[in-house]
Amino acid sequence: MQSEKSKLQRKNSVWTFLAKYISSDAAGVNEFLHTKHWTLAIPNWILRAVGQPVFVNNPYSGLLILIALFFGDPWVALCGTICLLAAIATAFAVKQEYSLIESGVCTFHGLLIGLLLGVSVDREWYPLLILPLIILGSASVYVANGVGNIYKVWNLPALTLPFCLLTFIFLGAFDSTSATHYPLKAAPDAVSNTTTLDWGKVFLSIPISVGQVYAYDGLLTGCFISAAICLASPILALHALIGGFISAFTAIGLSAPPLEIYSGLWGYSAVLTSEAVGGFFFRLTPHSHILAWLGGVLTTLVHATLSRCFSQLGLPVLTLPFVLTTSILLAFTSKSPQFSRIPMGKLSSPERHLLLKRDVQTGEIDQASEMVEGKSPEKRSETE
Repeated sequence: MQSEKSKLQRKNSVWTFLAKYISSDAAGVNEFLHTKHWTLAIPNWILRAVGQPVFVNNPYSGLLILIALFFGDPWVALCGTICLLAAIATAFAVKQEYSLIESGVCTFHGLLIGLLLGVSVDREWYPLLILPLIILGSASVYVANGVGNIYKVWNLPALTLPFCLLTFIFLGAFDSTSATHYPLKAAPDAVSNTTTLDWGKVFLSIPISVGQVYAYDGLLTGCFISAAICLASPILALHALIGGFISAFTAIGLSAPPLEIYSGLWGYSAVLTSEAVGGFFFRLTPHSHILAWLGGVLTTLVHATLSRCFSQLGLPVLTLPFVLTTSILLAFTSKSPQFSRIPMGKLSSPERHLLLKRDVQTGEIDQASEMVEGKSPEKRSETE
């Protein structure tokens, strides 16, 4: 009897350790670092920011994603890292809220901007690109803060809109045919002579779509990123793959070019929408799960429409379809407990959101929310 009880206690302690220090948002890591000098927390800030584009606030997941990025294309990954470091330095210098720097919420736009510039500029290991990386990385903090304050009026997140705005400005400022210092790559020819679909490549495009969130079209990179998401939140990983699945078949219904489907270009925005609706901003219920599927379809339709418009300007749509569709879905209100929005200050992982027992109308959260909130940023601000 005693041995069984001790085994059960050891098992519970292991699960407690994993939940606190490894999975979800790894709040125990932050608690530990709060007792150390702030410089030791910088790697934690970087890695958490790397995971934020896919709604993951976990340093281990961020490390796996960063390794996948450098493995897929070291130059592009370096561009993203430089731009991210510039954003972190700026956020710290202008005294942004510590919890936002720590979680990477106000800095991850720099990572995405750097990755897109590394992919778009038709030069590799190009020193002249470092200057715009630093400038845009720093500017992303100001734009993210300003856009975020505007969106707060409607109780909505800014999502990746700051990244879209700054990247549009840079890419739109240069003519791909005449730019000397920053020549842009020509859009790949998506026209294929074959009229039959390769269904194997269609299904492989699902994890590739996940990788395209970071502007990578490699299968191995996409699988690594999917695994990294799963480490922090299996629910998010499932919905990311659902988004890639539904977008691929919606794109087929829209007669999209097969090469674009295979490369995941039609899927990455739907991946993000499915994650956002299916457990991150809404508590996971059967209704919100269905809404995640619907959101994937709508995002793909918006992608098709915007692609035609932006192609006339010679610009990619980036994640704008995700921003537009998700913003509208998050603005949806209902008295049904099946559509329960998580308060902006309580966002964590879908698994921990399921622990919350809050009243839909008053927004009150019971003591279970302390597991999500952690209260570590407040403690840090008190010590400072």
